[in-house]
Amino acid sequence: MRTKFLLPAIFLNFIIFMNCFGFDMNEFLENYLKNEFGFDEVYIDSLKINGNSDNEPPDNVQVEKIYGKFLKFAVIKNGKVYEGKAEIRALKKVLVSKNSLERGKEISEDDILERLIEYSKVPKGAVTEKSSIIGKTLKTSIQANTVFTDARLVSVKRGENVVIKIDKPNFSIKMEGKALEDGNTGKLIRVLNISSNKIIKGVVQDDKTVIVNF
Repeated sequence: MRTKFLLPAIFLNFIIFMNCFGFDMNEFLENYLKNEFGFDEVYIDSLKINGNSDNEPPDNVQVEKIYGKFLKFAVIKNGKVYEGKAEIRALKKVLVSKNSLERGKEISEDDILERLIEYSKVPKGAVTEKSSIIGKTLKTSIQANTVFTDARLVSVKRGENVVIKIDKPNFSIKMEGKALEDGNTGKLIRVLNISSNKIIKGVVQDDKTVIVNF
């Protein structure tokens, strides 16, 4: 059974004017999907607009759904609505390991390669910026061409100084602390409140911050 990835209908509130080269629906949809959904590369194929065969620019275009490799949209022209469908290949940039890497390895720029992969295959927490992982260590060993994700990286190392942050609706407090164990983003770890010398638990937010909820 195919899983559908549904996106809310987004109405484009502007009029598309024909330029001297005519209107290119493929190019328009490719650019729109890049801008709205952050795809790095988009390829449109088998585009069909039911009941409309001319190449005149529409008044508006409404992108309705992306499900799997298919795009559904509506073209509004001269008060009429035409349903459109197309096959798409949408790619996202991710960072992958150049070679097999062992647990505890500190990541350097030489360990990283950029890859474009299908958006539906991008794992949760995939890292897209080299600066976000250089200098961090691996929580587990990985094979070559493995996508770097937050879950595979140690954001905070045991013994490192961190900022302990308490956020409440009416106030926010920051304190100096020290991590008492390694932790990746989203993990609950023990930290030492340096001012009170008490050990508390908090969730790693990034490589410098631990969030504590009371």
